[in-house]
Amino acid sequence: MKKNIPVILALAIALSLAVYSFKASPSVASSPERWEYTCFQDKASQFDESLIPDFNRLGEEGWELVAVAPAFKAYWFKRKIK
Repeated sequence: MKKNIPVILALAIALSLAVYSFKASPSVASSPERWEYTCFQDKASQFDESLIPDFNRLGEEGWELVAVAPAFKAYWFKRKIK
């Protein structure tokens, strides 16, 4: 019986690693995430706090701020396409 313990332990470790690697690998059938983008341009000469409600509304709609171009007063947002 004691001779079987290392074999059983090795099998248990191998099985655990196999199950973990199977769960960790991405599904072949899954499609890549798709995104849509929008740009919001500020007409003011400098950042205006009145934009905050607009940005909050975009956030509630699932948009995420991903880039800012201060020289152009432009803000780019993205969100997943459902």
